Amino acid sequence: MMGKIGILSALLILFSYCGYLQPELLAEKKPSETDYCVECHKGLSGSLKTAVDDWKKSRHSKIGTCNICHQGNSGINDKRQAKAPASGYIGRPDRRMNIDFCGRGGCHSEHINNFKIGPHYKIMLRDGKPDCLSCHGFHRIEMPSSVIIKETACIKCHSREDFGNFTMILGNMEKGMEKVSENIDYLKSKSIDVVPYQKRYVQSKVFLNQFVHSMSKEDIKSTRKIIELQIENLSRETSGLYSLTKRLDIFYIIIVSFGLIVIAGISIYTFLTYMQRK
Repeated sequence: MMGKIGILSALLILFSYCGYLQPELLAEKKPSETDYCVECHKGLSGSLKTAVDDWKKSRHSKIGTCNICHQGNSGINDKRQAKAPASGYIGRPDRRMNIDFCGRGGCHSEHINNFKIGPHYKIMLRDGKPDCLSCHGFHRIEMPSSVIIKETACIKCHSREDFGNFTMILGNMEKGMEKVSENIDYLKSKSIDVVPYQKRYVQSKVFLNQFVHSMSKEDIKSTRKIIELQIENLSRETSGLYSLTKRLDIFYIIIVSFGLIVIAGISIYTFLTYMQRK
């Protein structure tokens, strides 16, 4: 009997040692909240380190980790496991794959679909360029605007004059959209119903997205006026309501100020009258 108890005790001690003191012997490495892709690349040099430095300055760093695009498992501190084939890891994709690469994680589907129906897509399948990276860059992804469109990427096929005209037109459209957005935000802060304007604003953004990503040179010429007219009408209407609201604010301030002056005058008059009678 004592022998059996001794054997059981020894087994319990052994299991406790393996399962409690050394859990790594019984379990695989588990994902961590630490982004080990970033931590590893920070200690490297050259382009492998620059990729992380650029990514940290990008918009993408605020919404996710490296594995949204590259996949793999950034929560495992083991290079082989993190890049295992089953994780879907791709380090540097073929340039012809970049369109779908930017769509990983369900991102940018509208922009990608627009690009695929445009003239640049066929050229990209043949030559690898132009693609998303031609304008947006590799890791330091910034706010989309006419500024990020690079002349060097465009003048291989287009003239400098065409490039300058396009970026100027796009820049003017963006300024108009920015003005509309500011007007809508102000009106919304004043509890004014801006839903109709917001819907039209979103529609204009969709159209502008198509203008940039899918339209040919001929399409741009024919649709430019339509988009500019949409933005102009929306800007005029929201600016008119913005100006009216501002005037009402000023009128309200004047009325309140006048009321306070009247109240103060009556109070002073009452006080002086009381003091004279006293």
